[in-house]
Amino acid sequence: FVFLPGVKSIDGVVSRLGSFGHLVTEKTENKEWDILGCSIGMAVYPQDGETYEKLYREADVAMYESKKIDGICKFTKFSDVD
Repeated sequence: FVFLPGVKSIDGVVSRLGSFGHLVTEKTENKEWDILGCSIGMAVYPQDGETYEKLYREADVAMYESKKIDGICKFTKFSDVD
């Protein structure tokens, strides 16, 4: 789990996750890294929870949604989980 306390907007987090996903995908497809894939779940304070435990749980739920998406590195926001 990663906390980004210096990031001031959800768009900033989404941008960083998108950059990370692109990097992992590129390095994996080019055989530079031996990563099979990554699944990322995102929970935002305070919208998705106000305690560490609640945020951790919601990010975990979102991560499992990411596992359902085809691709090398995908992420899901908890707010997008049905």
